[in-house]
Amino acid sequence: MNNQKPLVSLGCPTYNRPDGLRQVLECLLNQTYSHLEILVSDNCSSGTETSAVVRELMQQDSRIKYFRQEQNIGSFNNYKFLLERAQGDYFAWVCDDDARSHNFVEACLQEFDRLKTPIVVNSYSRRVDKQLDKTIAIDKGCNTMGLPAYRRYIKYISTIYTEQVAVTDINYGVMRRDIMQAAMRDVPNISGWDHILLARLALQGEFYTIPTELMESRVSGISVSNANVIKAQQIQGSLSETKPVWVRETYQQKTIKSSPNLSSIEKIGLSFWSYSYYFLTHGFKMWIKGLAPDLFKLVRLLFRRSKSLKQDLGEL
Repeated sequence: MNNQKPLVSLGCPTYNRPDGLRQVLECLLNQTYSHLEILVSDNCSSGTETSAVVRELMQQDSRIKYFRQEQNIGSFNNYKFLLERAQGDYFAWVCDDDARSHNFVEACLQEFDRLKTPIVVNSYSRRVDKQLDKTIAIDKGCNTMGLPAYRRYIKYISTIYTEQVAVTDINYGVMRRDIMQAAMRDVPNISGWDHILLARLALQGEFYTIPTELMESRVSGISVSNANVIKAQQIQGSLSETKPVWVRETYQQKTIKSSPNLSSIEKIGLSFWSYSYYFLTHGFKMWIKGLAPDLFKLVRLLFRRSKSLKQDLGEL
């Protein structure tokens, strides 16, 4: 590390979770790395409990900065708001019901300093069911160190739901703030916007995941159906509501085509790979799911007609 420690901005979007927010802020205030600014954006929570929690802790530690939205701007815009307000060399979102080990920030910065080239550093993450109070999965993130841009994209996309439980835990890693802000600038408000952001970052630079569980993501059991996502993010547009995965892949194609880190041949090849992967993992399954009931009806109809024909022939 340099003698002048880099400032790290931690952005916590929150809405009606005062108890979880208190635990998260206390966790962040007790980080072994202390040169932090902790930004809290309250998305117009009802009542006064959320603001009371933040103001109480602000009196104890001036590193906390509190913003209250005058109206609910949707979860996506609340995340963007925090990133736009950040001043640090590095930035990380921290959800208002998650947890971090006391040395999470310090460990990530040590890897930035050791490896030099990553633009995202996170760690293994424990996914915990709050209601059952047990670990349901370990997210192993995504390492793309030493890979060219097109292979970083493939590695990131193809390890979602395998090594990665989802994209969320990479999205909550520590990132180089200037690169992140540039990548986030025109990310659309769609279901799976974090897929778009991380795909852009994968083409921009390397990811490194610390092979130790320093993060904890808590699953509350609340449905994450597309309808709930649309409501929480205040998404608009009929296609985003009815074909969210297809819309996301369309933006992924734009990400590939606009990348300055890919040759023309690599863009063509990666575009074909991305479309193929989308169809095999989403489109084909959705097509079969939609077609299966009609096929079943057709087979049943043919069976009945065949049975009826046999009876008619038998009577002859």
